[in-house]
Amino acid sequence: MYLNKLILFFIIIVFSACEKEKTEPIDMPIGLYAIWIENGYNDDISIFEKSGEFDENKYGFQLISNGKFIERKNSGWCATPPITYENYEGRWSKLSDSLINVETTYWGGTMVFDMEIVSMNQNELKVRYHYKN
Repeated sequence: MYLNKLILFFIIIVFSACEKEKTEPIDMPIGLYAIWIENGYNDDISIFEKSGEFDENKYGFQLISNGKFIERKNSGWCATPPITYENYEGRWSKLSDSLINVETTYWGGTMVFDMEIVSMNQNELKVRYHYKN
């Protein structure tokens, strides 16, 4: 009897360690889950405009409620025109009501940064980037 309980306990532990990727929404303002296209700067603040799709010739990103992050950025090390853009996938997580952490890929590997939400309305998002590497 003891051996059966031990085996059952072991099976439960093994299967709980194989948890699937979480797809539950992260509690953030619902309007944040959109495609945001770069629309300018003001000092160290980046200004974005909400869009229905990525602009093939501009930087942008998309936050998806399940923690998926898509970033449209230059596809190579050279940032002089003409620039070729590509979509890169990553993950994001909530650190606070106004701060999210992003880990994403780029042409040279992986990068990690925090994105501080300075302000947001229905069509405009202002953020400040805090790079970690």
